[in-house]
Amino acid sequence: MNSIKNKQDKSINNLPVILLSVVVSCKGVGSTLLLQLEALKNQSLDKKLWQAVFLFREETAGRKNKASLKQALSLIKRSFPFSKILFLKEEQPLCEMRNLAFEHLNSPYLYFIDEDIILEDFHHLSRLIELHQQYPELTVLGGSYLNHPNSTFWGNCYNWIVRLWVKAHKTSDHKDFVPAGNLSVKHRKTFQARFYTPCGFGAEELYFLKELHQRGLMSYADKALDVPHLAQHTFRDFIQRAWLHGKNLPQQKAGSKRLFFKEPAGLIVKMAGLFYLLLTRISAVWSQLKFLFSKTA
Repeated sequence: MNSIKNKQDKSINNLPVILLSVVVSCKGVGSTLLLQLEALKNQSLDKKLWQAVFLFREETAGRKNKASLKQALSLIKRSFPFSKILFLKEEQPLCEMRNLAFEHLNSPYLYFIDEDIILEDFHHLSRLIELHQQYPELTVLGGSYLNHPNSTFWGNCYNWIVRLWVKAHKTSDHKDFVPAGNLSVKHRKTFQARFYTPCGFGAEELYFLKELHQRGLMSYADKALDVPHLAQHTFRDFIQRAWLHGKNLPQQKAGSKRLFFKEPAGLIVKMAGLFYLLLTRISAVWSQLKFLFSKTA
């Protein structure tokens, strides 16, 4: 595995100066990676201006997943010969995947996306750079999650709750928050902001963005940067990630601060989400009944 990492690190040194690093967090070696690679290859932004960076967990490289990882690295190599591969150590929480980028990348802009975010719009990266340059006072740009046609029912419900949560929270300058899975940062070596283990739904974004805002750095969610999220959530995934997200994790420290996300808005968002789920289920059942009655009439 060290030889793979050394080979990737050497290849990146031959790259020209780049403007943007697209940082893809691969929490596993899933089927969505192929769709992600195809979408990235079709981006209209000049390939000389950006690089693809893929983050994996070290346990993904274990015996059980060795074949899958080898296949994934082969796909990445064919699509992006000069891509950079970074590995997160086993004992580190998932949020540290994004922090690796701050430590290893020096491009002016970092764009964080998850492996199930599919950039179907060919001009998405070009638009991102244009917005960064149009609004130089903004440190963070991003968009919300749209439903992908291949998402599951519970995946779409998760996307809806994310959108609702984004609208329910405003930054210090009264702008929408940006989800961590679709977030672009103007890279500054001067700020020490980091992502922390979420202790509640949306906590990862809250702590990161609030840390920036305390330094007078602003963020903005733009609808032009909304992206399809190919969410494959099962009912169990939805409960764990949207309802109980992070509740079983220990509190984390940032200096002298205890980080624990607990606020009334979180309950309001979840209750609204539950109401939405019940409504859609009742609506689906009623549509089926109407269809059956019309057939027998």
